[in-house]
Amino acid sequence: MTDKFSKLNPEHELFNQLVLKKPIWWENIKKNKKTIYVDVRKDNYLDVYYNGGAILNLSYANGFKGKIHFEYIPLVIQGGGSYVPFRFLNDCIEIDTRGKVDFAKLDNFSVNGRGIRALQKRIGNFFPPSSEKGIQADFVLNNSSFLDTEFQYTYNKINVRFDLIWVDVDLKKLFVVELKTIGDPRLYFNDKSRESMGYNKIDSQLIKYQSFLTTQNQNLVDHYKRVFEVKKRLDILPDGLRELDSLDGFQFEEKPILLIGDCTQDWIDQNKTRITNSVKDVAYGCFCQGENTRRFYIPKKDTRNKWLFTKNEL
Repeated sequence: MTDKFSKLNPEHELFNQLVLKKPIWWENIKKNKKTIYVDVRKDNYLDVYYNGGAILNLSYANGFKGKIHFEYIPLVIQGGGSYVPFRFLNDCIEIDTRGKVDFAKLDNFSVNGRGIRALQKRIGNFFPPSSEKGIQADFVLNNSSFLDTEFQYTYNKINVRFDLIWVDVDLKKLFVVELKTIGDPRLYFNDKSRESMGYNKIDSQLIKYQSFLTTQNQNLVDHYKRVFEVKKRLDILPDGLRELDSLDGFQFEEKPILLIGDCTQDWIDQNKTRITNSVKDVAYGCFCQGENTRRFYIPKKDTRNKWLFTKNEL
């Protein structure tokens, strides 16, 4: 596993060329930090996100290479209107796009350009603000210390995917934050369902993450030291981490935080006891937040709708 983590090289040519050449589209991406964020991947590429959807997967091999999922490609219609006709050919029906539909020009990701707005609108169709991905993006953009999203690794034939990585400067710790919405079926279970062969509830997911964090703690620390170094080189660190020189001396907390991101107070009151009892032994804490409480922090002790199961040591 160490070898795979060590693939991230802060001196990789992608990062060197971005620093050296400062292409206009890259500078525009960095300027657009109110709606766009960038994550560094362990295989030396970057993912650029809007609302949790990747608008650009960026790598380097004899030049910059980028790609986007075909479903996210924004289209424009020529000559006005919003509809494209069908063609009826014998027993076959085709959509007639001839001279009517084209790809939107991205204008180098200009902050106020029509291209980036069209791209954002397209991704918004897949990930609206109320979706888990949209909520994830909201937390990243409205807080100052989320270093990463969507870390993925296959561990002992088990897929691990961390939604968010939070760096707590006061505690000198990195935290895995598992984000859920109240509609996620893994939050709803009883003791009988735990006995089923297909059991896949929130506590079993956190147990899997805790095992990974315990056995691979130093590998993760080393990886995120390099992530930090790359983001600092590229000037894309979140504001709350810009004053740090490095993550030297930081450690990973071995228990993840459960964050439920679209709660109402009624839902919290009805589900608090069941949820906290199910995760208190495998989570660092459980935070219930809603649309108007996007500020993320780790309290020193239990507060309203934030419960700690591990004592903070400052």
